[in-house]
Amino acid sequence: MHFNELVVSMFEKIAVDLDDVYESAKLESLREWEEKQENWVTGSGSACAAIPGLHLGMLAGDLLFLMNRMSVACYGIGSIVGQQLGRGNILEKDDFALVMALWAGDMELKASISTQRAAEVAATVVNKSVAKSLAHMMLSGSGYRSGPKLSEKFGTKIGAKFGSKLGGKAAAGFIPFLGPLVSGGINFYFLSSICAAAEDFYYFKCEVLEKAHREPSAQGSV
Repeated sequence: MHFNELVVSMFEKIAVDLDDVYESAKLESLREWEEKQENWVTGSGSACAAIPGLHLGMLAGDLLFLMNRMSVACYGIGSIVGQQLGRGNILEKDDFALVMALWAGDMELKASISTQRAAEVAATVVNKSVAKSLAHMMLSGSGYRSGPKLSEKFGTKIGAKFGSKLGGKAAAGFIPFLGPLVSGGINFYFLSSICAAAEDFYYFKCEVLEKAHREPSAQGSV
């Protein structure tokens, strides 16, 4: 299986109860929540590279755990931001995939989560629940989702982002003492950078919700 396909396959296996994450995270501060997730993945990365040579067989498991914690971190940030800004539970399953695309460096998506774009999106809302559909609409419009499945474009973009760092983990794992430091550090980088992308997206989402409530055309629940 090609690495990009493996990444998408792992992504599709992630199962996170959004209501549970919301209840667990909503009253925490962003920094406390992010630090908790960073500690989990840093420890996992270090542990998987503790024994040179044997670390190769543990990389896939560490990657799956890392992606799971990245998703939990992302949804937790959405829970906290939604709660702090008075929007409640704004989580949508597709939020994480959208945040991953932002994290992977899609410049068009990054440009689209602006104050100006928030006003444009809010102005088009008619009988739609923005909180539960925004990420899906953005993924589909960007070509990252094809029907019910994530597209090959998504796998290519995310696979390239992971692949650029995972090779370093594999190589460093052969070096005693250095391997755990490098592996844990790369996991920390992945987690902290996904948190930054999640904050950008969820503040944008709340801005769309605020503006949609003000628009005369916004007739449904948002």
